[in-house]
Formats: sequence, structure tokens, C-alpha cells
Amino acid sequence: MQVKRLNLNRLVLTFVAVMSSVSLLKADIVIFDNLAATTYDPSVGYTISNAYHQSESFVATNTANLSQVLIAMWDAGSNHGFDLTLTDSLSTVLESWTDIPAPPVGANLLVVDIFSVSHPLLTEGQTYTLAATGTIDVLDVWDRGGTVSLNPPEAAFRVLGTSAVPEPSSLTLWGLGIASFGGIFSLKKWRATVAPVQGQIDD
Repeated sequence: MQVKRLNLNRLVLTFVAVMSSVSLLKADIVIFDNLAATTYDPSVGYTISNAYHQSESFVATNTANLSQVLIAMWDAGSNHGFDLTLTDSLSTVLESWTDIPAPPVGANLLVVDIFSVSHPLLTEGQTYTLAATGTIDVLDVWDRGGTVSLNPPEAAFRVLGTSAVPEPSSLTLWGLGIASFGGIFSLKKWRATVAPVQGQIDD
């Protein structure tokens, strides 16, 4: 009888799979939502240009790190992008984006999906402001119609984030992953101990 060697590669793959699943559990958290749908037919809205800007304040309904902003913006014929700025109640700029392209006016438009780079923390109950601006060449429209805005005539947008604190299930998986990795090292130590006597237990 010989001592069977356990498959270390299989344990390593299990560890990697467990740790990868932690990131998959990260679901979007809705920080604010006034978006009825992610596709819509343009109707009426606020003009965004060099002369006309639009600011929309909102109160965060959850605490999370900003991940993306979905906004119902369409191009009225300028073929130039708009700028967007996120500020807090003290007018401190948390993040800004420039020259964001908007789809040309037409039927069944997709909302503009803007991703965060700095991922600022937005706190439940706090007030924040999104401000859309444009240069002299910009002529965009921030839609506020009934087909896209949950509360017309307010401008339509959605703010999403990711959890600022790991969920219990994520912590459990991290623990399992660490335990599995620890088992790999324990197994290596065990193999090093029994290897010299493997030839003596072969009956």
C-alpha cells in the first residue's frame, strides 16, 4: 500500500475559484434613481450648451462608493460631447467628466453610461449635485420626459455604487479562501514529512 498524493493543483484551482467568486458577488447599489428605463424615446428636456447649464440635486438613499452614472442625454445636432460634474453639499468637486458623447436624437435611445474613476464615497442622507455643462459648440438635451423620467419634469438619471463595506457572505468566502490556501501549505509540510518513509510502507 502506498500513500496517495493529493492533487495540489486541484486545491489551487479551488482557491482561485472561491476568491474570484467574491468579486462576482459585488452587485450594484442604487444610490439615487429617477430613471424609468435605460432605453427611451426623446421628448422634452433641458438644453445643455455654452449658454445653458443644468444642475440636479439628489439625496443619497444608500452609502456606497460611486461606480457609474446613467443619464438620459441626447445630441440635438452638435456632434460634440457634454461635461458633467459631481459635487457635495459644500460644492466640493468629487468627480468630473469631460466631452462625454451623447447619442443623436432618434427613436429608442440608450442612456449614456458614465463610469467613475475615483469612486468617491457617497453617504446616505447627504445631498449631492450633478451639473451638466457644454462648450460653445455643444447642443445636447437632458431628457425629462415621461418615458424616461420617473418624476417628470425632473431630469432623468441614475446613480450606482458598490458596497463600501464587505458583505458577510463575501467575508465568509474570503475566510474559506484563506483556509484553503493554508491547507495547501499544511499539505506541503505533511508531504515533506512523510516522503522519506514512503518506500517503507509499501506492503
